[in-house]
Amino acid sequence: MSQWFWILGRVLLLVGAAASVNFFHHRYEEMVKALFDVKSACPYITRLYSIGRSVQGRQLYVLEFSDYPGIHELKPVLTHCTPHQQLRSNVSKSLTFSVEPEFKYVANMHGNEVLGRELLLQLAEFLCEEYRHGNQRITQLIHETRIHLLPSMNPDGYEVAAAQ
Repeated sequence: MSQWFWILGRVLLLVGAAASVNFFHHRYEEMVKALFDVKSACPYITRLYSIGRSVQGRQLYVLEFSDYPGIHELKPVLTHCTPHQQLRSNVSKSLTFSVEPEFKYVANMHGNEVLGRELLLQLAEFLCEEYRHGNQRITQLIHETRIHLLPSMNPDGYEVAAAQ
């Protein structure tokens, strides 16, 4: 009997999560508004910037998530020295620095590719909301990486496809 309650609880949880997600296709203006909304909701961990303009003059916006958005951070890394280095310097560990890892997701390369655009907008909203709610995995992800989301690399093509 308790197994059925567990299954029912899981189904209700999934239905509740799905009901909270806003599924619709964002035209260019709506996409830009969604990006600015995420930026406004999480101003300390996001940066919205443009990498240029499309052929028809639309901005190509990228939303960055990081604990220090816009800054390439150097992270200290403690490494073990080789036996040769230990003999020369009489230390067993060495402190070096590495740049914080970063990745970028790019969507909507072709005009009729709508799913990627919507998924990246949902990802942006998810990262922001979960960070604000204190999700430890999301907080760690944002503090240890720089995430760049470009939801539409071809906004002109999307608008042409949407108008048909």
